[in-house]
Amino acid sequence: MIPVPQDGKFTNNSDIPWILFPAIPTLTSIGPTATSTLSPSASATATPVVVVNPCPVPPQNGAVLFSGSALQGGSSSVPTLSIGGGAVASLSISGYTCNFAKVYVFWSLDSLVSASISNVSAQTGEIRTQLFSYPIQIGTLDPSVNHTISSRAVYLDASDRVLSTLVATGSFGVLAPSFTAALTLQPGIVSGALDFSLDATPSVDGIDVCYFKKFVSTTAYNTCQNLNPGISAYIGIVLVRFKCQTINGTACPFNIPTTATPDQMWNRSRNTNTSFIAVQAANDTGGTFLTITTDVPTFKIPRSALVDGSYLFSVAIQHQGYGASTGSPPVSVIIKTTQYYISLAPLTLYAPATTYIVPAVVTIVQSVIATDLPANVIYSWVVTNPAGTTLRSAATKGNLKVDTTGFTDGTYTVALTVTDTHGNLAKSTLSFAVLATIPAPTACSLSPAQGQELSTFTVTCPRADLQLDGASYFYSYLLGSVYTTVAYPGAAVQTMVLPAGLVSVYVQLYLPNNLVPGLPQILVANVTVLPAITSSTELSSTYAGKFSATADPAAIAASMDSFKTQLANLPPGSATNQAVAAVADSLSAGVTANETSSSAIAKTAAMASLLTSGATLSDDSKKQAGVAVSHLCAFLAQPGAQVPLSTLQAAGNAIISSAVANSTSSGDAQLNALQFVGQALANSLSPGQNTSLAIGNASLLGVYSNNPADMPTSLGTTGSVLQRRSVSTTGNCAANLGASVQNTVLASGASSGSVVNIQSNCMATTPYAIDPSLLTTGISTLTPSVLTLSVMIDNVAMTGQLSSNISVTIPTTYTASALLHRRTLIERRSTVYSTQCIVWDSTAGSWSSTGCTATSPATGGSSTTCSCSVIGTYSVQILSRVVVPSSTTTTSTSTATSTPTATSTPTPTPVVSGNSGISKGAIAGAVIGSVAGAAIIGGAAFYLIKVRA
Repeated sequence: MIPVPQDGKFTNNSDIPWILFPAIPTLTSIGPTATSTLSPSASATATPVVVVNPCPVPPQNGAVLFSGSALQGGSSSVPTLSIGGGAVASLSISGYTCNFAKVYVFWSLDSLVSASISNVSAQTGEIRTQLFSYPIQIGTLDPSVNHTISSRAVYLDASDRVLSTLVATGSFGVLAPSFTAALTLQPGIVSGALDFSLDATPSVDGIDVCYFKKFVSTTAYNTCQNLNPGISAYIGIVLVRFKCQTINGTACPFNIPTTATPDQMWNRSRNTNTSFIAVQAANDTGGTFLTITTDVPTFKIPRSALVDGSYLFSVAIQHQGYGASTGSPPVSVIIKTTQYYISLAPLTLYAPATTYIVPAVVTIVQSVIATDLPANVIYSWVVTNPAGTTLRSAATKGNLKVDTTGFTDGTYTVALTVTDTHGNLAKSTLSFAVLATIPAPTACSLSPAQGQELSTFTVTCPRADLQLDGASYFYSYLLGSVYTTVAYPGAAVQTMVLPAGLVSVYVQLYLPNNLVPGLPQILVANVTVLPAITSSTELSSTYAGKFSATADPAAIAASMDSFKTQLANLPPGSATNQAVAAVADSLSAGVTANETSSSAIAKTAAMASLLTSGATLSDDSKKQAGVAVSHLCAFLAQPGAQVPLSTLQAAGNAIISSAVANSTSSGDAQLNALQFVGQALANSLSPGQNTSLAIGNASLLGVYSNNPADMPTSLGTTGSVLQRRSVSTTGNCAANLGASVQNTVLASGASSGSVVNIQSNCMATTPYAIDPSLLTTGISTLTPSVLTLSVMIDNVAMTGQLSSNISVTIPTTYTASALLHRRTLIERRSTVYSTQCIVWDSTAGSWSSTGCTATSPATGGSSTTCSCSVIGTYSVQILSRVVVPSSTTTTSTSTATSTPTATSTPTPTPVVSGNSGISKGAIAGAVIGSVAGAAIIGGAAFYLIKVRA
């Protein structure tokens, strides 16, 4: 065990040799075996002169020890170090008693240091330092022999007189790096009508084991880095040498232009070329091989360079400074450049990872097929279980969806074989893993177990958990009955701030394609409370800075919990409102353009906590908060940002709570934010899946993900299911899309591989005001919902006219007016009322009746159906017209027709298409609203909505 310096010396315990390092020059230095060497005189009489030995027990026993990520084992006396890791030699010295002023430590690699006590200057081959450790440059050493590290420690007094010298040596071996070249290429007949792809990404570099993973995916590279801590992110350059030989033993006759030499690739300098590809193509001396050398592991031989024939392909890799690896086993390929051909690119998974949790639906994206007879291609899909047994066969054209319900843990294989009528065949396979549940971490620890709120706690977890494909740690805590997210993705060593109380810290694994984390390991911390703060000003100043732009995301959640605890110490009313407003304004101002997914998650949850606290905020504070929430949601919606469902729920609550009545800018921010939330939900879906998110009692957001060729024809009131989480809510927002949206998407030029997301948002409060005079029939007041539809094609909004009209259904509620409408004999006329469908015109900033027509114009019903030619935000208002009768009436009436019974608006829900257990499509944000003409009517409508919901 290597001694660890503390306060200028190494500590003395049963495991670590004691050494003084270096001591202050005094009369004596005390070590473990030290004894007093000077006694005071018993009297004032003269005493003999005592010659004091400044080093009575000199350092004499030492050893050179080795540590670091490169340490691989070996014998106890000669350890083995691997190239690619880090290693340090340390000089460990046993106990001694010596009064020294300084020490020089001399190090030598593969040559013995001088043992002379008088040498205080570096000799040949030595390095003089004042450090008891020496970094070893392993990459410069010969792996075929053992190596020796020698160390000499020279102790001197204040006059630079040598007091003692100690010499120690240690030997070690170097593990020769192992390079493994591998080629992804299926034997058989391939078409020469396409570029011919060579892929060596399965290769392994023995010096940087993660080198080739960076060419696979970010997930693969990060997973490799997590499993191999200490490996440099970049160690040299690796050249890839593809070799090709004809079946007759001659070099392949492919004419491939050379754009760079190997030396230029080593030096990262290239000749000028338009392809930006560094490649050298050359035959060996005997003309038996064509070697294609590149500085990346993939290369395409242009189809113009291909020649009919039978060939053998292999690959070797070469790390800079080392010889080439052994070549991979040769793969036999027959290239045909005839008019009849079929080619199949590798299959891919739609989701970003390859591990799925039952009952996930796995979407396998069909490979790109190149053939001269596309109409005659026959598809054959086969799904096999871990034992190799066929579970399913299909002749599906397009993507294949595999429902994992009932699957046991293990690896499953999907193979697609395509053939044409000429007998040409192409095949591609891939595998994915299935788990019943994401397992819980088992070896995480929390330190300290006790502390005060707002102090730092640390959770340490083993990196071995992260070998699960694409896994990250998800940290949260439970206080009372409330779960709060701390960090995602979290580090293996994660710091956090906890609120006061007996806090349960949850550590879970999280996979990119699952909304729900795995089973938790629960750690408990006893956190004491801060002294009570009873001043609004002091409370604001204490906590506002904890939510600034530079605040630690891992501390924001606990700071918010602590703030809300302290908030209870203030009297209700203005003091509470002032403190909440100050913190909300600080949090809003702290949202920057440099947010990460982790900071956006933390700030979103904190903002939602403030906005739903019950405090009354000014319209200015709410508008500022609404803009901040919209910006945060934009970060949550970025591709690759893995956002917990709880955060999206909090975002929805914050969006609704920050809305300002009768403000167009607030409405815009509200709808934009909801669309970002929908996009974040869509990022976790595969084509053919859908999900929904209920936001309080006022809104329900539905998200549908699809390919252009497979889209839903209707959205409405059926519950939706996404993997392990289901949402089922009643309501009557609906949209009958027919083939209109699909035809419009296809006409826009979307490719077969495009992803189309449809978002449907049904809201009980409108983001945009409707004139109160247009919400009354004279005897009753209309409270309409608002439905927003949006269509995103590869994250770009679809705009313009639809190919044909769609039908949307808007929930409506009629409540009795406070005063009844009265007609007189003299006027001899009547007013006729009907519903009018309206669409929000974002350019004009107002509602418009252009683009939508009511198909059921009668008033008093529970819903109104509109026929619309555009995608947008829809609602309903009242259209009135005066009718003068043709004959004179001699009687009068004091009341109009009977008043409709008051009803309440249920929480609306989007519909899922009924032809599949999982509907197709994807969604953006929308809003449903009501604006009261009079305060009493608005209050009644809101009350009814809340009570019924």
